[in-house]
Amino acid sequence: MAASLRKIIVILSTASLLAIIGILSQQNSLSRTSDAVATLPRHHSIYSFNTMSDLSNRDAQSIPLVQKAVKELKSHPSFLESFKNPCWFGAGNLSCLPYFYLLGYPKCGTTKLYNLLKIHPHYASSKIKEPNYWRKQRNYISYSNITGTVELKPSISKYAKVFKTASSLIYSSPGQMITGDCSASTAWDLPFGLPIEMVGYDAIPYMIHSILPNAKFIVIMRNPSDRLRSEYYYFGIKYKYTLSADDFHELTIAFINAYKSCTSAGFSELHCIYSRQLKYAHFRPLVSMYYYSLARWFKYFKREQFLLLTTDELAEDELTVALQMYQFLGLAKPNAHILNLVQKREGRQVNSIKKRMSKYHTSLAPTVHNKTIKILNQFFEPFNAKLASLVGDNKFLWKASY
Repeated sequence: MAASLRKIIVILSTASLLAIIGILSQQNSLSRTSDAVATLPRHHSIYSFNTMSDLSNRDAQSIPLVQKAVKELKSHPSFLESFKNPCWFGAGNLSCLPYFYLLGYPKCGTTKLYNLLKIHPHYASSKIKEPNYWRKQRNYISYSNITGTVELKPSISKYAKVFKTASSLIYSSPGQMITGDCSASTAWDLPFGLPIEMVGYDAIPYMIHSILPNAKFIVIMRNPSDRLRSEYYYFGIKYKYTLSADDFHELTIAFINAYKSCTSAGFSELHCIYSRQLKYAHFRPLVSMYYYSLARWFKYFKREQFLLLTTDELAEDELTVALQMYQFLGLAKPNAHILNLVQKREGRQVNSIKKRMSKYHTSLAPTVHNKTIKILNQFFEPFNAKLASLVGDNKFLWKASY
């Protein structure tokens, strides 16, 4: 690899993982896997791990590490029947967990949905939109230097602290008020920064189901190619990378070639999708491969517990989408004042990406080559077909936008 190519070093927050995940250079990052698997040329993590045995298809229920965590999670206090939201009293205070999850996906319109939810008087907003509890490493992983073992230590009480502000509002109207976890990464991420070999592909849905089996889920998805393009420019501008349509094209070709090499080497699609060797800092096709991440949620929760939306639907009619969400969550029908607030939002279409670009890259427009989009559409097409079949809706084929 050319020495001039950029590297983004991902620094993990706990030293415990360094005893498990080997640190390799960019040039030999795949030496422990297979010579047939190609390495992405830039922007990727230098962390790797031994994947001689493909264990990615193991479900979390068969992994002792996750089973022990679930056992601890199930020991939570009983929820109060008089509250619509899952809550309990402890040490004289009301603690609450989310009634629903705004699962994702990033750059698909989750912030707009969140703002529409906040308009409703019976939605109790938490302090921050995305607490990202299930992905953060600190406090939730215990490592023993003596035995060399890792334990998951998710804490219900710590999770409830995320909703402390919302809990006080819920207490004022227990039969109506609800709160939600709007962390977009929950849809697709693995718990607490651990690799798929250690926790399985479905650990987060499994753990959440152990405490909130009746939770509801709002999911918004966008044409996968458009989502990837939007995210590339968003993160690039945020972290002041040099961006261009040529760079986006190069990253696209590199990822697809590496992914095909990975599957050709005999590894499962799940392994290749979640492989650390196929990750970039600001280019994440994995997130756009909705089928695999959503299928793991359908494994534990019923189809009727999900409201599935598209970014196109939100762009076309915010009011209709807002009413769909309110009805799905069992919130009271909004009065004229609430409807007016929603309609006022529809008139405000602010392109924050263009604002940021004018600050950092005045000559750059968030465009990509047509040939790149064509390549991406072809790559994502079979995954879209699986998604449409899974949810029983052909709108997720995105044929009209190709």
